[in-house]
Amino acid sequence: MVGPSGVGKDTLLDGAKSRLVGDTRFVFAQRDITRPVEPMGEQHLEVTQEQFADMEAAGDYSLHWRAHGNAYGIRRSITSKLENGQTVIVSGSRAILDQVRRQFAGAQIIHITAGSHALRQRLEARQRESSSDIERRIERAAAFSIRGADVHTIVNDQDIETGINALTRLLISIAQNESNGA
Repeated sequence: MVGPSGVGKDTLLDGAKSRLVGDTRFVFAQRDITRPVEPMGEQHLEVTQEQFADMEAAGDYSLHWRAHGNAYGIRRSITSKLENGQTVIVSGSRAILDQVRRQFAGAQIIHITAGSHALRQRLEARQRESSSDIERRIERAAAFSIRGADVHTIVNDQDIETGINALTRLLISIAQNESNGA
């Protein structure tokens, strides 16, 4: 799952995860990130830059990238989940899409977007970026598009429940297609 900062990826993931709790078809991968955990933000595993570098060098990550001054990693344990036929949901980066497509045959890309007005409001509300940073993020979001038969887009600029419902339905559909060999 990818999309620009502020489109609500974490909110949608948390909502879908709570609705799919107990459904063993789904695994929601937790990320290692070199930034502090925030009470209202993503509940990632906080690691130092040094810890991240050591784990990266040891090959502990299936996927890793750097963005906005932080390092992000998805641990190798997702591979065994995929081999067991589970659907693994990863909050990733648009920068690693080609790697994901090469490394994981049959990967499906969920692209979360939102209009610039909704995006600006969300970025301002989280109070993490300066005004100029927010404008750069909005420009970058507008300029980026993802194409391919493997891409599913959710426009998340309505209420939270609508977005969570759309993501949950999409995840169930993807899992059903995978189990049917589609």
